Amino acid sequence: MNWLCHSKRRLTVVNSSFSLFTNVLGQLRTATKRAGGTIKNNGSSPGKRLGVKKFTDEFVRPGAIIVRQRGTKFHAGQHVLMGRDHTLYAAVPGFVRFYVQTAGRFSRRYVGLVLDKTEKLPRDEAAHGRSRYFGLVELTGAEPATY
Repeated sequence: MNWLCHSKRRLTVVNSSFSLFTNVLGQLRTATKRAGGTIKNNGSSPGKRLGVKKFTDEFVRPGAIIVRQRGTKFHAGQHVLMGRDHTLYAAVPGFVRFYVQTAGRFSRRYVGLVLDKTEKLPRDEAAHGRSRYFGLVELTGAEPATY
């Protein structure tokens, strides 16, 4: 196509290479993606140091962090408490145990503490009773002292 260019005194006809390009191809292609700019704030944040901090058979003191997590990947079991950011920490001194309990089709992973290293979780409360600590001595199953 020819374009008309107006100058101050005369009218000239200019042959445009753009119009020649569109005539040869029959169409003009445009970009289907926009140009991506640079990202300033991407990837500069430090890691949050999440994960399991104490593993099975490790001894922990009260208040020791066992698992740092987002959401409840692990649930609080026997003698373990959960913080407001879902951090699991020890309520009493003991050895860490990880175990799975299923209810119907759902299963949950739990973290619990035991005072004796040979004890298994989940605890059979019907046979052994509840696990209660008083001065770091397990009270269930103990014979009362007679004077």
